Amino acid sequence: DTPENAFSGVCNVTVRNMLIRNIGTGILGYYESDQASVTGNMVKLFSDYAIRNQHGGSGWWIFENHITDGAENATCIRSSLVSCVIEANILQGVGVSIGIQIDGGNLEGRAVSIRNNYLESQVSADYGIVLYGVDTGIIENNSFHGFAGAKLIALADVDAMYARVLAAGYQPLTAPADAPWGERYFHV
Repeated sequence: DTPENAFSGVCNVTVRNMLIRNIGTGILGYYESDQASVTGNMVKLFSDYAIRNQHGGSGWWIFENHITDGAENATCIRSSLVSCVIEANILQGVGVSIGIQIDGGNLEGRAVSIRNNYLESQVSADYGIVLYGVDTGIIENNSFHGFAGAKLIALADVDAMYARVLAAGYQPLTAPADAPWGERYFHV
């Protein structure tokens, strides 16, 4: 079977039109791999991640990939970012825990665009999209099927965001509350 496609510390790399199957992680870029374009690939039968940007690569464009048949507790796309665009991907028939996860870390200017993705899980997966530490972002026109929660966004100041949501005229489903495991949250 196809080995994992890994690259480290490179700039302006393109990973395009590959079939990757029966693997732990399909496409892995790490340690300052910047300006990466990952497009038109099919990753199927993976146990950990289909596509992963690990340890701070910036300027990743992940689009028009077909990801299918992940193992239980796997993640389709995970990115640590300074900026990242994830668009027009099909994540289908997967038994994953998370569809798309973005870890912003502690860098300035963390921005993300997640648009026009189709996410379908054959089991009741946890979340379609999870964001941690993202400064700004656009999440729109994504289609979710079989996920218990569509989006989870982790914020430094939950109460400030709650006030912003109310000021914008939206009515959240719940007020901010403390979970037994130590997180503060509210549902929109």
